[in-house]
Amino acid sequence: MSRKISKGKTKTTAAKETIYTVPTHQTALWTLLYVANIGANNKTATVYWYDKSTNEEYGIINTSFNAGTGLEWGGDGKYVVLEEGDEIRVQQQDSSTTFSFIISVELDPKLAVQFNT
Repeated sequence: MSRKISKGKTKTTAAKETIYTVPTHQTALWTLLYVANIGANNKTATVYWYDKSTNEEYGIINTSFNAGTGLEWGGDGKYVVLEEGDEIRVQQQDSSTTFSFIISVELDPKLAVQFNT
């Protein structure tokens, strides 16, 4: 049986941070992303997918946001398949504004890699 969860992060610094890591023995379908500039300055936000199996990081969103604007990605059956240890990371241009990032995933252990024990 799958389990749906959401994770969020409000950022005020430019440091790249992980907001979600897929748990061991799980597969996650990343179904939704919200990015909102809730501050007073126009700045850029970036969202990354870190693929642990290849040790590669991929930029998903790199967009300039006016103050008070946002972006919604996903829904309508769209998703990215994440495997155990994969991460969603977020970063903003600098500390002169505040961004909120929210993701939703659906965990499904039956899609996970089978391990011999």
